[in-house]
Amino acid sequence: MNGFSDPSISRVVTMMTLWQNLRYTFRLLGKSPAFTIVAVLSPALGIGANAAIFRLVNALLLRSIPVRQPDRLVQVSLIRLDSIAISSTGSQTAIDAFSYCTLPLFRHVPEPSFPVS
Repeated sequence: MNGFSDPSISRVVTMMTLWQNLRYTFRLLGKSPAFTIVAVLSPALGIGANAAIFRLVNALLLRSIPVRQPDRLVQVSLIRLDSIAISSTGSQTAIDAFSYCTLPLFRHVPEPSFPVS
């Protein structure tokens, strides 16, 4: 442990040591102002950038979009199956080449002959 039988003495010694360390730290930071500026601005810029990125991700990806039933939305895309690529093993695979379907193009798509659920 720390060599003191009384826990209150141990707390006092710990607080005195902490206070001495803080005074020493601020004395050293006062001697080199350039280092102090860099030491303070680096975490400040990092925290600010992290908060800005989280705010952007939260607004764009995490919050649901403002529609009445967002769980019923679907993504319509056109998949090109005529694009074939040769993989490293020599087998032919279809390239995942797709494009998003626009509303005018979607209106020309015929109704499916089977039930869509």
